[in-house]
Amino acid sequence: NFREKPAAPTIKGEYFEKAAIEKLLGQKGVVGIRYYYAMKNDTTPGIVIVGVDSLGNDMESGDIIDNGTPCPPFCSSPNELNKP
Repeated sequence: NFREKPAAPTIKGEYFEKAAIEKLLGQKGVVGIRYYYAMKNDTTPGIVIVGVDSLGNDMESGDIIDNGTPCPPFCSSPNELNKP
């Protein structure tokens, strides 16, 4: 969706559970992660995280994390990363 209608993200970040990240990193061949800005089906912005292999390629056929909790409205207590 985001590629079809790119827009400046209105979210500051998203929270992802440790278990989801560990599952992604635990896939065979994953050496790191990459994130992409996304647009959910309801047009709210989001982030997608995908594993990256040793050649720097996205492992798009593996697990992809796309169910984070957005900030705002669900942010940490105020800090340098999430202030207005």
